[in-house]
Amino acid sequence: KLQVSMFSIAMVLLLIAGCKLVGLYMPVNRLEEDISEHVIRENKTLVNDEGDTLLTGDNYILENESGMLLRNNELQDNEITTLSENNDTITYIYTADDLVKFRDSVNAGNTYAGKTVYLMNDIDLITVCSSTLGSWEPIGATGTYFIGTFDGNYHTISNLYINSNLYNNTGLFSVIEQNAIISNVLMDNVYIYNNYSSGTNIGSIAGTNLGDILNCGVKSGEVICKASTYILIGGISGKTGSDVSSISNCYNNANINATLTNGDYIRAGGICGQLWYYGSVSNCYNTGNITTNGKRRTQNGGIIGSMYRTAKVVNCYNIGKISGTADTNYIGGIVGQSGESTYYSAGTIGNSYCTTTSNEISYYYYNGGIKTTTEGRIEGETLKNYSSVLGKAYENDDLGINGGYPILWWQAGVIELNKKQAYIKAGENLQLDIVGAVEGRENAEKLENVDITDFTWSSSNEDIATVNENGLITGVGE
Repeated sequence: KLQVSMFSIAMVLLLIAGCKLVGLYMPVNRLEEDISEHVIRENKTLVNDEGDTLLTGDNYILENESGMLLRNNELQDNEITTLSENNDTITYIYTADDLVKFRDSVNAGNTYAGKTVYLMNDIDLITVCSSTLGSWEPIGATGTYFIGTFDGNYHTISNLYINSNLYNNTGLFSVIEQNAIISNVLMDNVYIYNNYSSGTNIGSIAGTNLGDILNCGVKSGEVICKASTYILIGGISGKTGSDVSSISNCYNNANINATLTNGDYIRAGGICGQLWYYGSVSNCYNTGNITTNGKRRTQNGGIIGSMYRTAKVVNCYNIGKISGTADTNYIGGIVGQSGESTYYSAGTIGNSYCTTTSNEISYYYYNGGIKTTTEGRIEGETLKNYSSVLGKAYENDDLGINGGYPILWWQAGVIELNKKQAYIKAGENLQLDIVGAVEGRENAEKLENVDITDFTWSSSNEDIATVNENGLITGVGE
């Protein structure tokens, strides 16, 4: 009896420990895989970065307590929330409702300082904001601004809709605070119409950027404003400027339109309306058209509307049409106006180009007057071959996604390997996300000679992976 009792006690203890290990909501058909290896199953991505597991596939999350992988479609049945945090440092966003919860959390006072937010799926906001449902409330609209890291994992947020007179900083985010990072976010079919009563800052990503925006793109949309004092409006942000703020490796295809009913100036740029102090914009391009109707001054540029002091623009280009009317017009293919006085001195423009359809590259302040420069105006067909001139951030548009004009490195390739790093290096963990040749993940079966149902990967060199004409993965070692 004593032996049986001890055995029973041991079994009970083991059962309790097992329950604690797997959690209360472990599904029957769970996946139990060794994630110390990078294993691709069911065309999805499983990633293990030396103990800090991050899943960027469409249908998986990590149930942190057990370390097991759960299917996304089993979450609701097992009462596991999709908007979850890992030790209060990581938040995963899977749905439009999750994005609303995150927005509401910030607007209720959570700055997410020291935290990272990952977007895990493409998000369609049509169920959240529209002409019938009403406007999107920007993240940070209440005055508590985001300070953490928001990593979009190159997913797309579609159908952002704002039609309001309530916000002086308008966009997906209201204000991105210093030390905050917004990265790898794509936006499509943006519609912003801001009718604020006085001065306003507007951009698809943020009204004001005091942090860093990188690897972001606006695929399409309209960014529109009507105000009475001043307007700072851009495809990415309305205003960027602080000791460390920047926009890099971004593009804008949205059209921009602004009307000032009174007041001083409109500053409109394909990337940013106003670039201030030590702010910088690098490796960015604009294809969207800019049209403004101002009063005293219009400062419109293909990349930046106006910039001052030590601000700089480098390795950028514009092919959008820029126009504007006011008492005084400064219209530039890259920057509308750079500097306006000894105190508000000109910034720096380097290795940046526009097509000959633009009047000037920039107007700039020099020795008590305003001068113009056309250096950098080139024929469109010439610009199409300028990817190597623009630098390592660019590649040729071999995919035909930008009318033949250079595209950013992260836009290229039908297979995206280790999206956080450009190369696979020997000895490093690898994230391999199979996407198809044209439309994406549903075409993964086109990868011939690769068994994607049970497939491990290693690399012995630093080559960029490619897919050949037969759909075979090449160029990544053995």
